[in-house]
Amino acid sequence: MAGEAYQQPGISERIRRGYDMSVLQEAKLLSSIPIFSRLDIKKLQLLVLSSERLVYRKDQFLCRQGDSGNEAFIVISGEADILVDTGDGPLKVATIGEHGIVGEMAILCDQPRSASVKTVTPTLETLKIEKREFLAFLRDNPEVALEVTRHLAERLMKTTQDLARVRELAS
Repeated sequence: MAGEAYQQPGISERIRRGYDMSVLQEAKLLSSIPIFSRLDIKKLQLLVLSSERLVYRKDQFLCRQGDSGNEAFIVISGEADILVDTGDGPLKVATIGEHGIVGEMAILCDQPRSASVKTVTPTLETLKIEKREFLAFLRDNPEVALEVTRHLAERLMKTTQDLARVRELAS
């Protein structure tokens, strides 16, 4: 992975030992995220058990453009920029914040990552879901698959609008 996550000082040992939050508390936290809000708490507990909570420092990369897409990230707190490589250097195309999801496109399309994701806040806390678990979770929970589809459609709509504005300015 491009950037190694770290556990915040003082919190790391509790997370490793399981004292930070119980599985139930983590599941309740996930239920506050819109794409998971309609799910039964037991399903969310299964997701907690099959994922990993990571914390990144400012300016660390969660992933880089061109890397294989083997995991998706749900942002629990903090913000990160979505960057695309250009001939003139990285171009910021979006910012992702709390409750956002990133990495799902590479998983769903089975393609390398289309952008890099770099933290901009002092810390960024994520829930990392490996490809196999992410796909199984979508298969077993069509309501989440629908929410992810809505999220992708909104992103595509915004990209289309941005492209239209750029073309209008260029003409």
